[in-house]
Amino acid sequence: MAGFLHALKTAAVREITIGGGEWRIRRVSSADLARASISSLTILPVDVLATAAKEMVNGEGDVDLEAIARKAIKGFDPDQAAKASDLADGMVCAGVTHVRAVGAEEWEPVRFTLDRAKGDAPECMWVGDLTQDIRAGLARAVREHTTEDGEAVERLTSFRTGT
Repeated sequence: MAGFLHALKTAAVREITIGGGEWRIRRVSSADLARASISSLTILPVDVLATAAKEMVNGEGDVDLEAIARKAIKGFDPDQAAKASDLADGMVCAGVTHVRAVGAEEWEPVRFTLDRAKGDAPECMWVGDLTQDIRAGLARAVREHTTEDGEAVERLTSFRTGT
């Protein structure tokens, strides 16, 4: 049993390289992922959601989730864009556990926070201190790792479209 438990724990953690650093990420809880997913749906423009739902129900070929997301982002007002950014930053806070310089031996534990004032605590960093490219890459990596590299999303999409 200890061998299987160790395998599960090992699979929950992944090491990635982004922006000159090596990052150790872990899967986020289903509740955190669901909150982020549902919250992201609430900020999408209604016309984009309606079009995507119609395509899924009618089975109009492959549903291009990236194209839907691009169209939605183009329609964001400043408040919606800020909320979307907060959701991505939340994924970084929930999923990133350690960092080190590329090639370094020692991992440094890190806890990210959305609150700038709390970013000065030891082993804590305000997520806004990361560049946008690093934040976006980490958020994407955590989301993909949590959803088994998108396989869960593909299964959901195929279930809804009947393919």
